[in-house]
Amino acid sequence: MHIISHPDKDRTLFKNLWEAILNGKTWNGEIKNKKKDGEPYWLEQKIIPTLNEDNEIENFVSIGVDITAKKQLEKLASIDKLTGLYNRRMIDEFINIEVETQKRNPYDGLSVIMVDIDYFKKVNDTHGHAAGDKVLIEVARECKEILEKEYILGRYGGEEFIAILPNTDLCTAVKFAEAIRKKIEEHPVKIDGSEELKVTLSLGVAEVKDESEELQNIFNKVDSALYAAKRKGRNRTETYFFLQ
Repeated sequence: MHIISHPDKDRTLFKNLWEAILNGKTWNGEIKNKKKDGEPYWLEQKIIPTLNEDNEIENFVSIGVDITAKKQLEKLASIDKLTGLYNRRMIDEFINIEVETQKRNPYDGLSVIMVDIDYFKKVNDTHGHAAGDKVLIEVARECKEILEKEYILGRYGGEEFIAILPNTDLCTAVKFAEAIRKKIEEHPVKIDGSEELKVTLSLGVAEVKDESEELQNIFNKVDSALYAAKRKGRNRTETYFFLQ
């Protein structure tokens, strides 16, 4: 299996796989492999240990079904085509999962950042939708560069982005939000040849403090913080904590 295994394989998955089959149990799961040319493909795999008369493992039988096309469709359904970030449907799913995790481990912290591009309608009206798309792509790219790998980032709709930060308190989340805001403010977006457009962001940050907190209440909190940033002049970060 190591010959065809993809470099970014899930090591936990393979650990669980071997624990199961070496204990004589059947393992079912999805495995990402690679072809000779390096192209990835997915198999829905069943691995069955066969035992001899002394109840010892003699060998393994592996049955695999190629589900690469299914995986590609799943990716298309979960990714925003323009920015390459997760779409709103996936963000809603991820935040549900993180909220449930937070309920089981309330001391780990969970923060949410909402990002809105200031005066985005004016960009489209003045410079055209192609320029607007370039601004969205650039903001997405800068957000991805600044946020750490384990954080979840998505386009929430229109010119709004959202980041879910597990195991992160409010203070740390604000630092990330400010890093994003300053990076965008200091680097104008090239929209047409040499023409550059100065872009600013308004950001709202909220932390899940109560393990019984409902999902809608979390969105209400981060949304309130975002609109406080807009009311106070835009190009700033506000937290729900200071609105209470």
